Amino acid sequence: MIRVKNILSLSLLIFVSCEFHTAMDPLYPIPVLKVKMGQEKSFDLSNYFRNENVSLLFNESLQHISLLGNELIIDASSVTSGFENISLIADGQPIHILIEYEFMARHTFSFESEIAKTVVVMGGFNDWSRSALPLLKRGNQFSRTVFMSPKKHEYKFVVDGIEEIDPENPVFISNNIGGWNSILDLRDQNITEPGMLVKNHHKGNWLYFEYLPSNDEASPQDWIILLDNKELHPDIFDLLSDGGVKVNVSGFKEGLLRIFGRDSKGRMIPENQTIIRNGEPLSSNSDDWHFAIIYNIIVDRFRDGNSSNNKPIYDPKLHELANFMGGDFAGIKQKLDEGYFKDLGVNTLWISPIQKQPDSSWVEWVSPNRTFSGYHGYWPIEPRKIDPRFGNSEEFHSIVKAAHQIETKVILDFVSNHVHQDHSYLRDNRDWFGTVNLPDGRLNIRQWDGDTRLTTWFDEFLPSFDFQSAPVAINQVVEDAMWWMGEYDLDGFRQDAVKHVPHSFWKSLTRSAKIRFPEKNIYQIGETFGSDELIGSYVNPAELDAQFNFSIY
Repeated sequence: MIRVKNILSLSLLIFVSCEFHTAMDPLYPIPVLKVKMGQEKSFDLSNYFRNENVSLLFNESLQHISLLGNELIIDASSVTSGFENISLIADGQPIHILIEYEFMARHTFSFESEIAKTVVVMGGFNDWSRSALPLLKRGNQFSRTVFMSPKKHEYKFVVDGIEEIDPENPVFISNNIGGWNSILDLRDQNITEPGMLVKNHHKGNWLYFEYLPSNDEASPQDWIILLDNKELHPDIFDLLSDGGVKVNVSGFKEGLLRIFGRDSKGRMIPENQTIIRNGEPLSSNSDDWHFAIIYNIIVDRFRDGNSSNNKPIYDPKLHELANFMGGDFAGIKQKLDEGYFKDLGVNTLWISPIQKQPDSSWVEWVSPNRTFSGYHGYWPIEPRKIDPRFGNSEEFHSIVKAAHQIETKVILDFVSNHVHQDHSYLRDNRDWFGTVNLPDGRLNIRQWDGDTRLTTWFDEFLPSFDFQSAPVAINQVVEDAMWWMGEYDLDGFRQDAVKHVPHSFWKSLTRSAKIRFPEKNIYQIGETFGSDELIGSYVNPAELDAQFNFSIY
């Protein structure tokens, strides 16, 4: 069995930023690569290249790790839980990559039924796949033993295609969309948490870090200190009597200072990060996205500043709360001028989609077949036209300009996964879109995960782009995003339904934004429901800056 340092990382990242610049390092900072015990996993290191091409070579030969082109392949089938620090050569320069082998807890799912033919377990641990983990049938008993992260999980059974909570588990929770999920808590199988390193103060050339011990009083044994991906010489830092460390940052201009440790119990002391900008640790006084306080505005629901553009949909089946209610750009501008957002300490406005919406109501496919309008903005029928219920182009220009005058950024919610069936793209380019019918006769509607993750439709009237089969559609939608960015001087996007759009789209969009707007510090934050692994797979310098992680809440 291959032995590695027995260190466990318990750090939790809600947002991951990828905008650090160190001229000497050919790669952006590579985060700790997490691999579950018993699994093989590959990582595309080209996502972290600063330039288009970087030469990668191994600095040492490792039995369980290989490099195939830009893919780092890690085989954890024969490793113990713990931590490993490996070295590669990137464009002739040594870099370090840290790998965490995550401990996995053993659990058996079981379900009893005399009539069921198939039972599948799904949850955040398999991205809610309805097919990935079928239970094995023995008589009336269905069961399957799996290895899972030692934390709290939500799950359900899919019994002959019907979702059910676990009838033998009395612990369940609302899924916030009208149903329930069972709860499996494996935290009692976790390793005791280690201590942590926190910033204390900055004095002269030195940045001081304090060690907060764990409950079992374990002490630090050694530290690994990197700037971006390069290990720092021991002369750069000194150990403190209380177990902490101080680092001389006088020679740093730009980069990410990263400190990892190992305690006397063999556990990993979670990474502490310090962003260095212009030779100084980044502070809250900096105009930086790390300190953005974001206010989400649903345009139609915020404030009605101009009743003359109100145009609700008249349908007796449409509840008033699902109709347009009159919020508009004029209402946003009024609150900007009043200083409302500044008084709240807000420095970034996230504005809901403003593309033109249908003028009629639509009935959702799933029970109870409720009637809705496009008041929310997520049913676009035009790629570059503003819905007149919200206002006009001149008014939106005035919002962005007024916000920038008071040092407030503006990010726009952008819908790239789908359109409404009245959209001109569907009418003129049907081959850009997939089909709603699956080969087995089912409708591919709200089949969120598994093989249908990138093809599913949100509803019968909301066709999804088939970007994988229609690269010309990627080019067009990316051009639309660039048009909105340039036309209105936006500072970034909140990207909708990220996991339903292929990585190739996000890489194309981000590459285009960097080329077209090199002077802008563009920020992109995405929306994905799923496992930490799926959410994090879109967060890297080649794609998005961050994603919301709803599982945390």
